[in-house]
Amino acid sequence: MHPQLRHAWFNLTVFVLVLVPTVCAYLLLLLLYGPRMASLAFAFLSLVGLLGFGGHFYRRKPGEPGVVFDERDQLIRDRADLMGWRVSWLYWLLICFVPWCWIVFTSGIAAMIQMGIPLILFPLFYGGAAIVYCVTWSLAIVFSYREAPQA
Repeated sequence: MHPQLRHAWFNLTVFVLVLVPTVCAYLLLLLLYGPRMASLAFAFLSLVGLLGFGGHFYRRKPGEPGVVFDERDQLIRDRADLMGWRVSWLYWLLICFVPWCWIVFTSGIAAMIQMGIPLILFPLFYGGAAIVYCVTWSLAIVFSYREAPQA
């Protein structure tokens, strides 16, 4: 398996292993203690820091012939980066612009002045954009390295 593909699978595994306990803890805390205590479940998102170990997949073992990363791999990575940025911009569109339009068109511009957004949401939105980018990048890598059907 190519190192970039292993890196992508590692990213997806980390996201699944972080998302499952986060959602379960949030729902459990929400049912038992209410919404104020349920936000403590977001502490599981700190495990996303395990993504920092992804660079270890690109190390070549001593005495191993060949290259780790060639032009084809660079092209696949560039396309995956482009796809990741496109999807993360769609994420920002859905998070910021669509709710703003909904509120303005249903309640008027005065409703936007009165409405306050809790500050805790801003880092969560920003972290969500990073997660959306990494997941999209990883999925694009996985689908790009699929073997072509044999004719």
